[in-house]
Amino acid sequence: MSSKIDFQVEISKQLINIFERFKGRAPDAFLLLHYAALVWLKRITDLNQYRLAATSDDEAMRSIMVETGMIHLFHADFNTLIGKTDEDMVDALLNETFKAMSGHQPDVFKGIVDSLDFESKLVFGDQATRQALFKEMILALNDMDFSPGVLSDRTLGSAMMSLIVRNPIEFNTRSDVFTPDCVNELLVRLLDFSEGKTVLDPSCGLGFSLIKAGLTQKSRKRMRLRGFEIDSQVASMARINLKLSGLDHFEIVTNDIMKSALETDEQNKVDIILSHPTVDVAERDTNAEGIKAADYVYMKRLLSMLKDDGQMALVMNIGVLYRGSFEALARKDLILSNTLEAVIALPSGMYPWTVAHTVILIFNKKHRNQSILLIDATGLDMVRSEQRLNVLKDNAIEKIVQRYHTFSKEDGFSAVATLDEIIANDFVLKPSLYIEEKHQESRISVERMTESISNLERSIEEVSQAIDEIIKKL
Repeated sequence: MSSKIDFQVEISKQLINIFERFKGRAPDAFLLLHYAALVWLKRITDLNQYRLAATSDDEAMRSIMVETGMIHLFHADFNTLIGKTDEDMVDALLNETFKAMSGHQPDVFKGIVDSLDFESKLVFGDQATRQALFKEMILALNDMDFSPGVLSDRTLGSAMMSLIVRNPIEFNTRSDVFTPDCVNELLVRLLDFSEGKTVLDPSCGLGFSLIKAGLTQKSRKRMRLRGFEIDSQVASMARINLKLSGLDHFEIVTNDIMKSALETDEQNKVDIILSHPTVDVAERDTNAEGIKAADYVYMKRLLSMLKDDGQMALVMNIGVLYRGSFEALARKDLILSNTLEAVIALPSGMYPWTVAHTVILIFNKKHRNQSILLIDATGLDMVRSEQRLNVLKDNAIEKIVQRYHTFSKEDGFSAVATLDEIIANDFVLKPSLYIEEKHQESRISVERMTESISNLERSIEEVSQAIDEIIKKL
């Protein structure tokens, strides 16, 4: 296990080092997208060669080339690009390569190629500048071996995600484009990812949550992954990330979930929703006084997209638990609907773009008892990452998961709040209102108590003597 982790770290370092060599030569978001596309092309080429080497049957070879998008596309090969790096048209050749592959396999390349333009003067500079950039990038990646015999999809996908975490990038409309791995790990362990389910992330960002869901042991067999993303650039990067992670059964739609048509057909609804919504995604709704309640509009819309036995986990700002006015009325309505099953307060400092506390809300349409589990995870064990972010340790994640699945009380950590208790607290869901403090038993020994009394008596005697001396002098 240790050797696999070490190898993944080494691959991550190589990809990061190559990318960081080119930072500053183009806007980061565009540079990352085109760099990731080249990594993907290198992976396809190495996969193609690896599989072709394993067969001598002409028909089997043709089938492999059709599947990988290489058939009759003599330029659609990373090795061909290497042979042409001294020519003056590398940028045009790259555009031609991806467009040709997209035309041959539109389902595979759908939504990716449209965001690529290796010939963009605005982004990458004049032709000489572009040629130098992509030539160096191609030659650098050529030194790496992405064949399946050396590198698994999971390792390559994880390496690309490590690069993104190491280099936080602001895209066109947003910077909060991924959920930290420890939070995603917690989400997928809380919900039921069994075979054949459909998972939706309505604000999927770079696809990290969908990847974690798609790679869970239970879900490897034909799980359908769907994502909505308002930024086309971010959506393209998400598609590449999913591909690099070896996931094929997915659909990323460039759209605002709040403006898409509602699904009324039960067959088109989803089994699981994972989401960390952003301000951009949530359409702002106001009452007559102009008080915003976007979070609850967003939640109710997503609940309508869940199947009758569906589950949903949302990562929200902790303010949704206690903000007043119109939001208090919306929260009351949500609680009385009896679909909110658990509230998990997370530590602050887990995201690179905010220090605010966040909370996981778990909804279950099969939730039958009118009570809510509240967990305060803010004091659990954490480590600091290289990016100076708080990361939940494995034992902390396990503690939360166990408590959720037993749905039980633990002093200082969790409580099961009844509807009557929640009503008594005006529908405020702060965990601290319901969780009893952990009382520590006194462990002071008789010997220590006796010693303390003796010390106190000596102090009193010394003070008395000092007072007597002062009186004598008067």
